[in-house]
Amino acid sequence: MLRIHGDLWIVPGYPALYVPSLRYIVVADLHLGFEEEMAQRGVYLPRIQLNKLISMLEELLDMLGSKVEGIIIDGDVKHSFSRLTRQEREEVDELLSFLKRRGLKVEVVRGNHDNYLPIVAGRYGVELKESITHLGVMFTHGHKYVEPPGPGGAIVIGHEHPVLVIRDSMGSIVRLPCFLDVPLDTGGRLIVMPAAGPYQSGNPVSMARSQYLSPIIRRHGLVEHARPYVVDKDIGVLEFPSLGAMADLLEAG
Repeated sequence: MLRIHGDLWIVPGYPALYVPSLRYIVVADLHLGFEEEMAQRGVYLPRIQLNKLISMLEELLDMLGSKVEGIIIDGDVKHSFSRLTRQEREEVDELLSFLKRRGLKVEVVRGNHDNYLPIVAGRYGVELKESITHLGVMFTHGHKYVEPPGPGGAIVIGHEHPVLVIRDSMGSIVRLPCFLDVPLDTGGRLIVMPAAGPYQSGNPVSMARSQYLSPIIRRHGLVEHARPYVVDKDIGVLEFPSLGAMADLLEAG
């Protein structure tokens, strides 16, 4: 594993953090029900997200074994803003059933897509929270402003779906899902997680604060010093230089 900050470790090849002192894994931005939402717009996608998510979680749990006792889902469990769709209800139910069968404590941060989620989550004794703090690290989704931490402190967010988009001298472009370690002007750090949902293609990382969704980054992020950590199932995890050092390779979108 690769430590990104403090006791937060990237699991190579997975859009997941592991926190040894808590025995927790952390994922974000599942967006269950995305396929149904897109079908209503005339775009028909195979319903793969739930199966891929559960397969990924099974791999993580089998790999880490007794080292995992709980999970934090850092927002956007579901996709639809305005309602709880049939697919969302069924798939959230199946996900929570799976996690409970594996004996995990489940903690969920409310994301901006998680309206009506308590209808299902409440049946499993899962309460949605605006933020969760463990051992001085705050887990919040990132769509709302929170006071940034001072030196040594950290916030973990989702919401951005960061991808590193780079181009070579021949003009070829590649998009790579990544974690993003963002220093803050308060002395703290912001760790941005990649989306766990396979259809969530991502937003390009940039040296312009205005290009980010999170108000924390917009107000306090020293984005030229931010470092991407690309996760890929075949190669594991790759640490890149700061965005400022890669300015000539970055593609804006």
